[in-house]
Amino acid sequence: MKKDRTRPEPGDVFRVPLGDGRSYLGQVMGSLTTNQHYVVVFDVAVPDEGPVLPSQLPHDEAPLFAALVLDTLFESGEWHVVGHREVDPGRHLPAYRVSTAADEWYAESFDGTQRRIASALEIESLPLRSTLSAAVLRRAARARAGLEPWLEVFDRVRPSGRTLSRDLFPG
Repeated sequence: MKKDRTRPEPGDVFRVPLGDGRSYLGQVMGSLTTNQHYVVVFDVAVPDEGPVLPSQLPHDEAPLFAALVLDTLFESGEWHVVGHREVDPGRHLPAYRVSTAADEWYAESFDGTQRRIASALEIESLPLRSTLSAAVLRRAARARAGLEPWLEVFDRVRPSGRTLSRDLFPG
């Protein structure tokens, strides 16, 4: 029998268990579909058990990691929502490059509602939209905590240097 669950929504704060009695806090910044969510993980560690106090919820911290992930760890219950804090989604949501059948490159907003011909610099610097397994973020968090080795693939989920949708498509 499948258990009922609530799908994560933008603003939801959740635990990312590290496996040592602690969890980092993450937050849903935006959703593309019902099972694809752009999430960030903060350098805010809390115990695995017990309530998360409002003072522990992330405010303006820069995230350690960010990625568009499938909701499998939410669905399994490993990542569970512990609070909600409204966010400015534009603060974290990236822009992407996409192509058409005519081999033209476009810069596109996170949600796909805005698109324009990409400049040569954007073709080189904007990432293709890709969805990762949430397990990559889980393992990157464990590596950051010193619980497993750092792998090169974890560099893909570091948010520094990303071009944000709001920077390419203001207003």
